[in-house]
Amino acid sequence: MSNPAAHRSWLSRLVEVPAGRLNSVLLRPQRLDSWILLRSGVGTLVVFWAMILLPDLNDLYGPTSIVPSQGPRPAQLSIFRWWSGDVAVGVVVGLAVLGGLALIVGVAVRLAAPVAFVTVTSLMASSPLMLNGGDDVLRLLLLFLALYALIAPATGLNTPLSGLGVAQPPRGPPWGLAVIRLQIVAMYVVTVMDTMEGSPWLGGTATVRALYLQSMRRFWIPDFIITSSLAHNLMTWGTLVIEVSLPILLVNRKTRRWGIVLGLGFHALLGYAMRLGLFPATVGVAYLAFLSAEDASAVIAWVRRQLGRVKRTQPADQVILTGTDTHHAG
Repeated sequence: MSNPAAHRSWLSRLVEVPAGRLNSVLLRPQRLDSWILLRSGVGTLVVFWAMILLPDLNDLYGPTSIVPSQGPRPAQLSIFRWWSGDVAVGVVVGLAVLGGLALIVGVAVRLAAPVAFVTVTSLMASSPLMLNGGDDVLRLLLLFLALYALIAPATGLNTPLSGLGVAQPPRGPPWGLAVIRLQIVAMYVVTVMDTMEGSPWLGGTATVRALYLQSMRRFWIPDFIITSSLAHNLMTWGTLVIEVSLPILLVNRKTRRWGIVLGLGFHALLGYAMRLGLFPATVGVAYLAFLSAEDASAVIAWVRRQLGRVKRTQPADQVILTGTDTHHAG
C-alpha cells in the first residue's frame, strides 16, 4: 500500500522548491537603486510629455478640438468622466507636471506616482488620436510605479538621485522591477510575432517604406540607404534579428548588459532616423529596470565624478577670465 504521508511529502517538496525560488526572486528585500533611477527617469518623461501638450491643449481638449466628441470610453480610467472643461484640463496637466517633478526629486513618491498615473491616463484617454506606442509604454511604466509605491513594503522610495551611494540604500521586494522587465520582453515578442505576418517584412522592404515618407524622417539619411535594395534587406532583416535577440539577451543575467547596450543603440538609431515621438526615449528609460543595484550605483557614481570635475574646473576658468578682464581694464 502506498504511504499518503510520503505522497504529501513529495508533493510539498515539488511545490516548495519553485515557491522558494519565486520568493527569492520577487519578494525578498533587495537594494532598489535601479528603481530610484527608473522613478526619476519616468518623472522626467511625464514632465516633458505634459509640456509638449501645452501648445496644443485647445486643439486636443478644448470645445473646438479636432474631435469634439472624443472622451474616455466606459472602461477607461479618467478624471474627465466626472469633471470636464478648460479648468479641469488645466488642473490635470498641472498635477501631471507636479507629479512628474516629485518623482524626479523624490518627494512624497507614494502619492506622486498614483497622481502622475491618473492624470496622464486621463489626458491620454480623452485624446486617443495623438497616442503612439511610446505613450502606451509610458502609461504602463506609471501604472507599475504607482502600484509598487502604494503597496510594496519598501523603504527609501523618496531617496533622491544624489543620495544613492551616500545615504542608506533603498530596499524592498524587486517585483516592481520584474514586472517592467517582463513587459519590455513581451513587447519585443509581440512585435516580432506581428511583423512576421507582414509581407513587407518578409520581403525585406518594410523599413525603407517608412523612410520613403519625408514626414517620417527626422534627420539626414544617406541617399544610398534609400535607393539600395541591399540596404533595404539589411535594415529590415537586421531589425528582425535585433528584436528576436533582445528578449533572449535581456532575460539572461550573463548577457543582460549586452542586451541593454544593443537595445539602447537600436532605439537611439530609430529615434535619429524616424519621427517616433517619445517612444525611443520611453523605452530607453524602461531599460533602467534591467540594471542591477551595483550597475545603477556605478552609473550614479560616474555622473557624480563628472559633475565633480566640472565644479573643480569652473573656479579656475573664472579666475583666468577675471585676470584677463583686469589686465585689459588697466
